Amino acid sequence: FTEGSITFSLDCALQGDVLLRCRHAETKTGGRVPMFRAAFHTGYVPCGVLRLSKAQLDGAATDARFTEDFYIDLIFANNFC
Repeated sequence: FTEGSITFSLDCALQGDVLLRCRHAETKTGGRVPMFRAAFHTGYVPCGVLRLSKAQLDGAATDARFTEDFYIDLIFANNFC
């Protein structure tokens, strides 16, 4: 395991309620292990970046595998505002 960042570039339009769900892929069984999830409405997204802290991520908030300073940044295109 290494620490750092990872980027997923998505080219899609978002509107309304959004559910972000991250899972580990289990190679032995082919299943998926939940990491965290977050829900938000695009009407409340600030221009540019929406930062979600560990406390705001369901599943990560009480999971010791995530450091206290863990966060994810959702970066939106300028025309999103």
